[in-house]
Amino acid sequence: MANEAAQSAPLCTKLLMPDGSKLRVLFKPCRPLSPELSRLLQQDIVRSFGQWSYAAPEHNTLPRPPPMAVAHVLAGERGPDVRMCADPDDASSVAAMEAVHKAQLDGQQAVVVRFEALDKELVLVPVKVKTGKTTYAAAYWGYMVPAHLLSLAAGVMHFSRLMLVFDLDETLLMAHTVDSLAQRIRRVNATR
Repeated sequence: MANEAAQSAPLCTKLLMPDGSKLRVLFKPCRPLSPELSRLLQQDIVRSFGQWSYAAPEHNTLPRPPPMAVAHVLAGERGPDVRMCADPDDASSVAAMEAVHKAQLDGQQAVVVRFEALDKELVLVPVKVKTGKTTYAAAYWGYMVPAHLLSLAAGVMHFSRLMLVFDLDETLLMAHTVDSLAQRIRRVNATR
């Protein structure tokens, strides 16, 4: 019971953004975190690896997949692992996060925090959280995904082409057709 309460308590730390600024943030677990991830999010400073957005080829007129859809599909459609917001007690962090958040929403970007020890990345996707009838707050949903797969997955989703997998001795755990993947993308976009 005490461990469950500790899992749901917000983790306060500083997030080093790609531009070098440090924001005081709260990570709120959406589900029980692994001990390794919990320990990494409780460090004094969590360093972001950079910003990510899918750069589609110039000649292609298809709309690029939003970061939320890519992260959601890579995370196995289980929803975010953590929610992140600026520490409301630090006005400068709140203001800085609102500026970064707006730019990332407009540019369809996400913040990536790489955990080399786990061979995973925490993809922080900007979302608007409704705080009143007409007011919204800047927040991020964090998805733990395998490292180095964001651009590959976005390319597959963008061009509607799936990888060819020859599976001769093991049962394939999950397979997607182009239609089923498109339906999943539409569902994710509809929930935003």
